[in-house]
This record gives sequence, C-alpha cells and structure tokens, in this order.
Amino acid sequence: MMTKKQTTLQHIAEKSGFSISTVSRALAGSQRISSATRKKIIQLADACNYQHKCRNVAVITFGFGVYFSNMLQALQSELYNQGFRSFIITPGMLELLEEIPLQGAISLLSENGLEKEWPQKFSCPLICINTHYNWLDKLYSVTTNDAAAVEQAVRSLYNAGHRKIARVTVDFRENNQNAQRRDQRLTELAKKMNFDLVLDSNWGDNPFDTVLMLQRIIDKGVTGIICTSERITPLLAQAVQILRLRVPEDISIACWTTGEHDLSFADWEVYRQDYSGIAAKAVNILNDICNGNPPGKSEFSVDYIYRPGHSIAPPASESKDQ
Repeated sequence: MMTKKQTTLQHIAEKSGFSISTVSRALAGSQRISSATRKKIIQLADACNYQHKCRNVAVITFGFGVYFSNMLQALQSELYNQGFRSFIITPGMLELLEEIPLQGAISLLSENGLEKEWPQKFSCPLICINTHYNWLDKLYSVTTNDAAAVEQAVRSLYNAGHRKIARVTVDFRENNQNAQRRDQRLTELAKKMNFDLVLDSNWGDNPFDTVLMLQRIIDKGVTGIICTSERITPLLAQAVQILRLRVPEDISIACWTTGEHDLSFADWEVYRQDYSGIAAKAVNILNDICNGNPPGKSEFSVDYIYRPGHSIAPPASESKDQ
C-alpha cells in the first residue's frame, strides 16, 4: 500500500495497465472514458490513497420536502463557498458514486442507515447530518442539539407553573434519530421533574382531525403543549385558531418549525434547526480532511435557533388542582 505522498498518476497507470492520460481523464470524471474503465481506475486510486485533485462532493437526500430543501440550499451554498463541486443524488443512485472521483459525501438520510454500509463500499469520508455515525471509520456526524432544546422548552413551561404538558408529534419510523432524541429527553424530564406528560402522537395531515385532537388534549386539562414535529406545527396553529384558543392565556405552546411560518406564531416559543450552522460545520470537517487535518473527534453538535415566546401561569382551575 503506497502512502498519499508516494502515489502518483504514473503509479496508478502502471498498476492499472492504462496510460497516464487515460488515468488522468478517468479521475477527472471525463465521459470519454468508459464506465468500466473509469470505475476500475477510481477503485485502484482509492486503494492507493491517491489524493484526487477534484473537489466533487455528493449530497445524498430522500427528496425535496421543506426540511430537505432548506438543508440542501445551505449545504450547496457552503460547498460552493469553500470551492467544492456538489451534486445531489437519491439512495437509488448510489452505484453512480463508484464511477465518480469523490472527495467525500454528505448524507441527509436520517432514516436510511447508509452509514452502516458506507465503509464497505467507499473509501472517502461520509458526513452524516442528524444521524449517528455508529463509531465507524471515516464517518462523521453533525447533529442538532435536540436534548438541550427540549429541556429549554420544558423548563420554560414548568417554571411558569405548568404541570400538565402534552407532547404533540406524529408517529415516526424507528430510526428517525431527531424524533428519538426529542422524545427520549422529554420522557426523561417528565420523570425527573415530576410533571404529567400527556403523549399524543397520532396527529395526521387532516385539518379536521387536528382540531378534534387538540380539543381532546384541552379536555384532559393540558395547559402547555410541546410540539416536537415541524410538520405538525402549522396544523396545530390552524387548530388553535379554529378553536379560538388564546396563546398564552388559554394554552402555552413551544414548537419546532422549519422557519417558513415563524411570524404566524407570535406568542409561541419557537425552535428551528440552524441550517447554515449545520452546513458550515459539515463542510468544514470535509475541508479539513481534504487538507490532511482530520478532526480529533467524530461527532459534533449545533444548537437550535431559538425565539422566545410567552408562557404564563396556567388558568386558576389547574392551580387549584395542584
């Protein structure tokens, strides 16, 4: 195995049996080179730890929903600013990466488990956004600080006197790690601080059902709500308006948002992922690796963007029940 300093185009040409010009074109991603030849040369270059001069970075995503669009925009802007060439692919296109010289990849697949198979298929680093890296080599993780945000939301309601708090969310797949971290911390705090946590995770996209669900929560005596789902927050706001509930006079609310409708939640406590901060951290890690200065740790956390709301003491009826 040659070191990075020893490996040259000539070494790869000799090992592969191709000319130096063919090797150079293949590593530059030239379409003049056949797919099979390009794949063979790239795999050999990776095995020799050859430092590609290209700055190609793959951004892997499920689709283009609000969260993914915001995160993609921030990543593409940061990659461009730091001199990388980015392209977006979906999980079904991963085989294409075997034919493209890469400096690294950034994954938004919080529900995919890509990190488990990456080291067996690719030698370049993978930066996982909001997904744990599972202590695997050449994998790094940048996550939002969900535990700190949930604790801040809980303490805001608790310190105002609320002792019956509802968690509003939707049923997520088991490996959605953002949802796991939020719900786990909320459950821990309910036990630690001894308040009544009403769990309600059956919210859907039907506005009529949302109104019924909110009324059900109110009927249980809940005076504070923590909505940990960005997708549900706009529906919750609509239900609050239909039921003519006043915030915070009738109900105090802390919510997670994607940022588009924050002005609509004037008196709500708002938590939003820092897309630009996450992107900067991820791309900085990749740039350091490319410059031969890999970070000394593999997991990094970025705080939420927080906007204070208004939370007041619950109605007198609840105070008398305490």
